[in-house]
Order: sequence, then structure tokens, then C-alpha cells
Amino acid sequence: MPVPISRAWRTQMICDGDHLVINGQKIWTSRAAHATHIYLLARTNPQVSKQRCISFILADLRTPGITMRPIRNLAGELEFCVSQLREHQYS
Repeated sequence: MPVPISRAWRTQMICDGDHLVINGQKIWTSRAAHATHIYLLARTNPQVSKQRCISFILADLRTPGITMRPIRNLAGELEFCVSQLREHQYS
């Protein structure tokens, strides 16, 4: 099963004790309606230049805080999704 890659640079991740808290949104996440996990790229420090402080993690789509809304293409297929992360806690 393919694992989609989310490149939402506006997605932010902060350290809170033993876990990370992720907030953000990505539209046009390919094949996410058929996936169990998603790769996330998130900013860990918005105060520095855009190419610094970006973290890469693999998140389980069944964990609380991640919502996938399918987007139908012109053929009626669920090829893309809107990925919403709200207070997703990653350990």
C-alpha cells in the first residue's frame, strides 16, 4: 500500500514533554484515502530560514488528531485528500 507524502511547510510541530504536538493542513495529499500512515514534513522553528528546522516523521492515520477528507477528481476517484492535523500528539 502506498504511503503518501505531505509537504505542508505551514504545518508546525512543537515539543511538549515526551511527545510532539503537530498542527497544520495539507491539501492534495496523494492516495491518502487508501493509506494507513502518512509522511509529514513540519516546521519545528518558524523563526529561522525556510530550509532549516524541518522535521520528517511517519504518522499513523488512526491516531487522534488526524483527519482525512477525500477529494474526488473529475473521474470520480478518490485520488487526493485534505489532511488536517489538530493537536496530533506523536510519541
